Amino acid sequence: MPFLETIRNVLVQARVNARELLPPPIHRIPVELLEEIFFNYLNIHRKKSYDWLSGLYVSSECTTNPLVFGHICRHWRIVALSMPRLWASLAICEPKPYMVPMARTWLERAANCPLSLYMAVNINPTITESVTANTLLSLFISHFRQWKQIDFNLTRHQQKSRDKVWRSISCSPDLRRVSWDSWYMHHKVPNHIRWALLTHVKMAPGPDSLTPDAFLEILRSCQLLVDLDLDVRIPDDPTEYLNRLILPALTSIDITQYSTSSRPGIVYLQDLFSRSSCRLRRVLLADSGIEEHQIVHFLCSPHVQAVDDLYIRSKAITNTTVSFLTSDSTNAQRVLPDLKKLSLYSCDVTASALSEMIATRVPILETFNTD
Repeated sequence: MPFLETIRNVLVQARVNARELLPPPIHRIPVELLEEIFFNYLNIHRKKSYDWLSGLYVSSECTTNPLVFGHICRHWRIVALSMPRLWASLAICEPKPYMVPMARTWLERAANCPLSLYMAVNINPTITESVTANTLLSLFISHFRQWKQIDFNLTRHQQKSRDKVWRSISCSPDLRRVSWDSWYMHHKVPNHIRWALLTHVKMAPGPDSLTPDAFLEILRSCQLLVDLDLDVRIPDDPTEYLNRLILPALTSIDITQYSTSSRPGIVYLQDLFSRSSCRLRRVLLADSGIEEHQIVHFLCSPHVQAVDDLYIRSKAITNTTVSFLTSDSTNAQRVLPDLKKLSLYSCDVTASALSEMIATRVPILETFNTD
């Protein structure tokens, strides 16, 4: 039987050779599937609010990064390095000098992908951390044309760094929405802002950084503006601002006042609406110093009759206002005929008055909120 024994040995050796030539199962996973595995791995490792430690991560919500794949095997490292999208997001917390070359390599691996960048600095950073943060910002700014989303949490002492970032952002021809806090605009409004391109602006300038003339000049430059959120201290009588405005396309207005001074409430807006010939669709009114007759007079204005979303928070509201809002089927000139959403808070009204008002407004009235 030597011949059969020889044949068996040959077959066994052939099987062993075949196994040695065949790559292990983990290496036979298609690259496209391996890519999805990598991305899902990064997304499931979410951080808790107290887990945020100094380091480099794939996002501000993650506790890992793509570097881990290179520690598994040579094949995984090759695959990870060949996937620019895997490196297109970078989050850095408490910058350290060793992170600078790592971040530079990270962004090189991202190639031309749109970038999402996050960096957080301690409230009271050391000199080393501040210098490192400025170096990283310069690195990020060198890739600003690839920015898709950025979130840089800097301290109030890093004004120059903040201004450097905003100057880069202002260069983008695609910039449409901006939000500036009071730290950035505490002393002055930057002169590099391209107001003509902006459609949505939110800013909180310091008490002496924006004069009425400067404010009006900004508005004059914002030809595409559709949403303005301005947090600024103005005199008790804001007519110095409003008397020089004409807003024909105004459809939504939020009025929030907490002062109980002798200012004329919302009455001063009547001239603005008449001068602008606008038709409002949404009104939010929260005023602790307004009187009920002023609210009723405001709701009588022809410029608010197209409003379909009304929010009022005022202790001045009683059954008188609710009765005024109660529709009378025999009255063709009823107030706010298109009202779909109504919210009344902090008011002194009875449940029966509210029920009667709601009953006369359904089915047009779809939502009612109160406290």
